[in-house]
Amino acid sequence: MARIKETDLFAPVKEFLEEAGYEVYTEVEADSFRRADIVAVCKPVVTIVELKTSLSLSLLEQLVEWKGKAHYIYGAVPMPKNERVNQFARKMLVKEGIGLLGMHRLFNNYWDDWDPEKDKDKIYVREEIRPKLNRNISINWDEVLTEEHKHWVDGGIKGGGYVTAYKLTIQRVKEFLESRTRKGNWFLIEDILEYCETHYATPKPSLSRALMQYEDWCEVKKENGRLWFRAKTE
Repeated sequence: MARIKETDLFAPVKEFLEEAGYEVYTEVEADSFRRADIVAVCKPVVTIVELKTSLSLSLLEQLVEWKGKAHYIYGAVPMPKNERVNQFARKMLVKEGIGLLGMHRLFNNYWDDWDPEKDKDKIYVREEIRPKLNRNISINWDEVLTEEHKHWVDGGIKGGGYVTAYKLTIQRVKEFLESRTRKGNWFLIEDILEYCETHYATPKPSLSRALMQYEDWCEVKKENGRLWFRAKTE
């Protein structure tokens, strides 16, 4: 039997949050070095949930780093048979004002014989520790969250991996070129930037370099010392 993985925890936590009235976003990159497993929004409240297979010190450190970034912070972990395990970690969560969502198996709370196919519908979520409210948060989540962050399919974002500012930039450019390209039509980088917002600090050189890597769908030519781009046509 397979041991439980973090991806097995997503569906029951998502259901738990949605029943509480939240919209659920996943694998959200909030800044250059933090990525939240789940950001749940029930306006004006924003909640962050980190999924882990155990209540470890590394999880505690991760959760503490999110303090001040959302109104509520939770860790979500499978609960062992002996729920008194990790009392130190629990005390630290209470001290830091961080909540805990416990995953429980129906009929059997041992996880060593977990079967993701047979047992995926046999988990329920319970709030073990209630978090404290952080009234003032430092991230404007309206500027971060996108519809793409909702597209979770069997353990990952639709299309593979997590959503980043880079991926969203490239997707916008691809859609623009594919919608505008006609036989013989080419676009300068300035033309693209008129219609496509990017995350780059220096968009012209950075986007030009990035597009030259996508030979499968983007054609590039140099004419009179300038680069021109278009979507490949059949």
